[in-house]
Amino acid sequence: LTYMLKTVAESGTGRRIGDLGFEVASKTGTNAINGYNHDAWNVSYTTNHTAVCWMGNLGAPLTYNSAQFNGSLYSTYFVRDIFKTLYSDYKPNDFVAPDSVTRVALDKASFNNHQVYLADESSSEIIYEVFATDNLPQSKPRDLAELDLMNEVNYYNDDTRTQNNYLRFIRKYGLW
Repeated sequence: LTYMLKTVAESGTGRRIGDLGFEVASKTGTNAINGYNHDAWNVSYTTNHTAVCWMGNLGAPLTYNSAQFNGSLYSTYFVRDIFKTLYSDYKPNDFVAPDSVTRVALDKASFNNHQVYLADESSSEIIYEVFATDNLPQSKPRDLAELDLMNEVNYYNDDTRTQNNYLRFIRKYGLW
């Protein structure tokens, strides 16, 4: 969970807090009523402290354009300032993953197709995710790796070129 929330602070809606110079996990949120943002909040934590900022209107919904009133803006700035003050003289320790969690390289193409396979030599792009050590993804099946290669050679729109590439592919992998 911390790994996911660190990405919120590094590149997600809480990124305004990610430049503090130490690891922060963060979650932002916004609540809208009748199309107007009503509540905005940020909850962030380090290995030493947790800070929360809620900004909202307990009464009637806001009646002005509130698109800029969201959890990734002012409430995140407030939490960032709290951490700047807390850690002005020292930095908190980095997060340490427990032994029950393992970071693995995944094949991005399979991941984007709602499948999760470990990266291998046929992986054109790799992403990293964490998993429970006793529930790691499997290696990509051989036929799926071949299908990925076929998709690469089949990329061209020209019919003659596609057929020639397809023939080269099936001969190369002994499918002919």
